[in-house]
Amino acid sequence: MKKLNQVILLVTLVFINWLSFAQDFPNKPIQIIVGSGADQIARLLSERMSDVWSQPVIVEQRLAAGGMIAGDTVAKSTPDGSTILLSSSAYPILQALRPKMPFNYFEDLKPVIMFTKSTFVLVINQQIPVNNFTDLIQLARQRSLNFGSVGVGTTSHIGGEMLNQQANIKLTHIPYKNFPSAITDLIGGQIQMVFAPLSSVLPLIKDGKLKPLGVSTDIRDQYIPTVPTFTELGYPNINFIGWNGFHVSSKTPEKTVQRIFTDIAKIINTPEFRKKAELAGYQLTVMDSKEFGDFQAKDFNRVDSIIKNAQIKID
Repeated sequence: MKKLNQVILLVTLVFINWLSFAQDFPNKPIQIIVGSGADQIARLLSERMSDVWSQPVIVEQRLAAGGMIAGDTVAKSTPDGSTILLSSSAYPILQALRPKMPFNYFEDLKPVIMFTKSTFVLVINQQIPVNNFTDLIQLARQRSLNFGSVGVGTTSHIGGEMLNQQANIKLTHIPYKNFPSAITDLIGGQIQMVFAPLSSVLPLIKDGKLKPLGVSTDIRDQYIPTVPTFTELGYPNINFIGWNGFHVSSKTPEKTVQRIFTDIAKIINTPEFRKKAELAGYQLTVMDSKEFGDFQAKDFNRVDSIIKNAQIKID
């Protein structure tokens, strides 16, 4: 009888635990883990997510190791949607650079939604005696030039190496800790060019302190409509964007993933949120889990090839 009671107790505890786990999302506070880049978009979203879900939504930074610690935290979290990674274009690059890191970005994390994208623009300092991209390439073949980035393996670095490979030139890479430092040296003439998010350099372009020569997107950007795309310039493979989205543990139920996607998409499409985000410099988009997954797989294949060809290594 005693043994039977123990079995009944065990079954009851298992059932209670299962019932708690199976309750509809969200049933507890939510964490957004930030591993790379700025967290402003996560904080803007967290305010509205908390209202919609009637749960606290906490933004936590874990910026060490290029986002690896944040990604690993979410990959190994309870797969109930309560721990969300603020993902970015840095993660496919990280996977290519660190194939043996503690988690696999594509196998251990599931894409939920992409919600921002950013145009990258190639800007040069005013001291360089060229006014268009074709002349810049000719100059780069005649003399030594360099480009700045915000670190080895970042999107701005990959953009520069993409330019090297597609235009068959040899620009020297100069890494910086952040964009403000790189842009300061660009204006001062210590470096000649940078691939930068348009939002970070648009005021300097408008003030005539930097020359924009090309944008990295499929179509021209509405804020600098006179600047051609690299496709127009004859380099269709210099094509990339920065982006942000949400990922969860790959074991998260599809029902929960769909719930997060639906609610975030609704938030993003409200005029109030769009106004706040656009004032902060974000270009909003909505890409669902399937489309997002396909996009980042192509993104990885491209950057992996560039990294191998350029023999980029990270400590």
